[in-house]
Parts: sequence; C-alpha cells; structure tokens
Amino acid sequence: MFLPLLLAALPSPQSELGDPLQAERLAVDVEFLADDVLQGRASASWGGHAAARFLATRFQQIGLQPVGDDWLHAFSVKPLMLDLDATYLQLEDHRFSAGRAFIPHPSAPEGKASGPLVFAGFGMSAKELDVKGAIVLIERYEAGAQMGRPLAMRARLRNKVQHLQEQGALAVLVADSPQSPDLPQLPNLPRDPIADGASYWPSLSPLQRILEFELTKPEVRKKYTEMNLTQSEAVALLFLEMQNHAPLGVTIPVAYVSRSVAEQLHPWKMVSLQVKHRWQTQSTAFNVVGMLTGKDPLLAEQLVVIAAHYDHLGMNDAGAIWNGADDNASGVAALLGLAEFFMMEEHRPQRSMVFVAFSGEESGLLGAFAFLKQRTVAVEDIVLMMNFEMIGRLEEQQFGLIGSRSAEGLEDLVHALPLPLPWSMHENHEVFFDRSDQAPFHQIGVPTLLFTGGEHEDYHRSSDTAEKIDYAGMEVIVRFAAELLHEVDRQKKKLTPRDYLNMQSIIFGEAPKQRGLSPLPFHQYLDY
Repeated sequence: MFLPLLLAALPSPQSELGDPLQAERLAVDVEFLADDVLQGRASASWGGHAAARFLATRFQQIGLQPVGDDWLHAFSVKPLMLDLDATYLQLEDHRFSAGRAFIPHPSAPEGKASGPLVFAGFGMSAKELDVKGAIVLIERYEAGAQMGRPLAMRARLRNKVQHLQEQGALAVLVADSPQSPDLPQLPNLPRDPIADGASYWPSLSPLQRILEFELTKPEVRKKYTEMNLTQSEAVALLFLEMQNHAPLGVTIPVAYVSRSVAEQLHPWKMVSLQVKHRWQTQSTAFNVVGMLTGKDPLLAEQLVVIAAHYDHLGMNDAGAIWNGADDNASGVAALLGLAEFFMMEEHRPQRSMVFVAFSGEESGLLGAFAFLKQRTVAVEDIVLMMNFEMIGRLEEQQFGLIGSRSAEGLEDLVHALPLPLPWSMHENHEVFFDRSDQAPFHQIGVPTLLFTGGEHEDYHRSSDTAEKIDYAGMEVIVRFAAELLHEVDRQKKKLTPRDYLNMQSIIFGEAPKQRGLSPLPFHQYLDY
C-alpha cells in the first residue's frame, strides 16, 4: 500500500537533480531499493514484484523501449515439474511416457509437435537435409569423439538445435550414438533404461535423496541457513541450477530418447512429441528489460547488454530483513544511472543498448539463464555484456573489474582509461567470475565484464544497509564504466570473444567448468 506513495516521491529522470551519475542521484535509488518496505526483494515475493514494477516504471520514464510486448519477462524460481499425464512421445500407435523412454530437455519450452521423422546424424550438417515440418532425430556429441579430447563448439546441443529450428524443424529428439565411447558411471545413477536428463526433473531424479542427505551436513546447513533458506528450498535451488545450466534459446520442444526407443524410430514414420510443464505456486519472478536503439543504422543491430540483479534474500519468519543495499541495490543504481546517461542526446551510442535488471541471481543466476533460455534478444548480436555486482562497499579506494581478457583488444581499452587519483583497479578477482550474471553469457561465447567491490563482513547478512554505502566511490566506478562503454561503442568492429578462463571448451568425458552443478556423469550434462 505504500509503494505508490514511494514511487511518487522519487525524482523523475533528468530532473532538477541533474547529472544521473553523481553520487546523490545514485543514493536515491539505493536507499529506495534497500528500504524495509520492499522486504528484502526476494525473488517471487511481494517485495521482489514491487521492485520489478518500480524498475519498469523507471525504464519507461527514462525513455527506454520494452523488448517484446512488456518490460517484465517472467520465469520460474522453483524447479520446473513435468505434467506426466500430458507429456508423451508417440510413434504411430505406441505411446511412451516420460521417464524411462524419453526425457524433455528442461531448457526447451513446452509444446506439441507432430510430423515425419528425419534422421540428421550428429546434426552438424543439416543444410543438406530437408527438415522443414519434421521431427528431427540427432546423435549426441560428434563423430570420432574420444575420451579427454575437446569437442567442437558446433557439437554443443544449443548450436545444433538452433540451426535445426532455423531450418524449419518442429522438434528435436536426441539419442546416444553407437559410435561414442563408453562413459564412466556413478553407482547411484544407472544409465539405462532411464533416458539422459532424468536427473534434472525432481519427480524422476535419483538425486533427490542424495541431495537431501548432503544438506544435512553441518557445514552445508550453515551455508544455506545464512542465505535464509530451509533445507527443502536449498534442494530446490540445486535442481534449479541444474535445470538452467544449458540454456538452448529455442522455441521448439527438445527431448532425449533412450537407446531402446531410438532403435524403434524409423525415417518418415509419423512421430508426435508433447511436453507439458507444471509451474509451482508462488514461483514467478521477472527480469526487467529495456532497449535504447543506437543512432547508427549500420551498427544499431549490434547490442551492448548492461545488467545488474535486483533480487536479494528477503525476510525470515521473525521479521528480520536482508535489505541488500550493496548486494545489489548498488548495482541497480548504476544500471539506472547509465540508462539515463546514454539516453541524453550528447551521449547517445552508435550501437543499441539493452538494460536488464535480473531477478533470481541469489537463487543460482536464474534470471540470466532465463534471459538466454527465452532468447530475449539475439545472443549472436551481443557485442559485450557488462554487469554490476556489489559496487558500494569499497576498501582502500579500489574496485575490481573482471573479464577484460574475455575479448581481443578489450584489455587495451580498459587500461587506456584514466582513473582519478588515488583510485585504482584490480583484475585478480576471477574467483568471483562464475558467481554473478555475466557467467552464463561468457559460457556461450559473449565478451563480458564484471564491476565489483568484492565481499565484506555484511555480505548476505541483514546488516547490509544503505547508510554503509560509499556513494562517492560508486560514482567513480559508474563514470569509468560510462567512458569504457563509449570506447567500446567507438570501435567499428565487433569484439572478438576469447575463452581466457577455459570455461567454454567441452572435453569429452569431463564435467564442465560451471558453477553449482552437482557431481554427475558426463552423459547427464545437458550441453551436448
């Protein structure tokens, strides 16, 4: 009931307060977002939804345009569940249920597709086949895959399925290749007859009891208790991280099929696949997305994504509130200031800018994965993703900038920019790189930068409040970021990505270098 009054009291963009990057302007947004009235901005909570509406209003006031039909892009912050009664694979007159015969990919959408079956081998040269209007069966990995050897990037399932969708496929079925070497198993996760991917659906997963047991250990319980989570919520977050770690970015159903079912699939026979999800109650959160169209017609299709997460840890039953002033009201204030700054005609960029306030970061980067999963924008058009995470608590007038080596020449642009004395920048915080929303973008080959002040004694505690923020230091960071964005925009060529952390490579038989994933055999990862 207080939200409309608080919104009305906030200054309008480009108001009498002047420069949107000055400390006093940044402070207004931090203090509002970290106010008790928003109850800690937990994803899918009243406070989180109120913060999303506030940000959508601010984007509209600033003059940004919505991406798609709305500013708000919904996603679930609880694990997706399968509607097992409505999910099936039908081969002529034989219907298979999800679980043992096939498993839908959790990053692909629900839907129904019917058509003739086309076999496309490993799915890496489908241009030679007519797959329009067909259900396409492909093999995993690539021909000649060997233990310990890298797979080609085009062997990644995301790339295969996106290409098949572009060619007109209605759905994709994925099966093991008889040519692939045998892979090591874990004793609690038998491979057959359950189709690959079963571990990611709670109602089917053999991991459910294993994870529940792991979370009874004192050192693990201490960690999720500090994050204001119950044991069941912590298990749910682990499933969410697993379900979201391989965003396909497609609009057609995708499913793994077991070897026994694959052997029954014959070319040009009619196949139907239906996938139906069940969203759990109180599970909807929102990314807030706005677009500033670039002024150069030749470069405007290229995108610079500027982002910060607005969610935090909420409140507990005793009424204690985790306000999250530094984590991450500070980053959102930078996002809003930069949006207003670049809307000014004298600062208008050549390329288009996409401003994203993510939710679900505290639950495992869910908003960032949803942005990629839903293909909110064309990922191949992104020149750079710049993220702001906890930039309000700065020690010894230093801040961290991580990712300058993620593109050729980006490090030179960074080091060419001056900082006001005695400020300095360090680039040795790679340990934090996979803990914020830029990580999923880097994993799929997008150049990324993360501005951060790092952790402090109030990190993930109810004592992270607005009066402790260094607003003058925030201004230094945001002005530096604005100059760096100008420099990137002046480059006529797109940045060339570089996998400097070796996070993008796929080694056959080895687990991927990604955050948060439970120990699974290689064949259970959803990237391939």
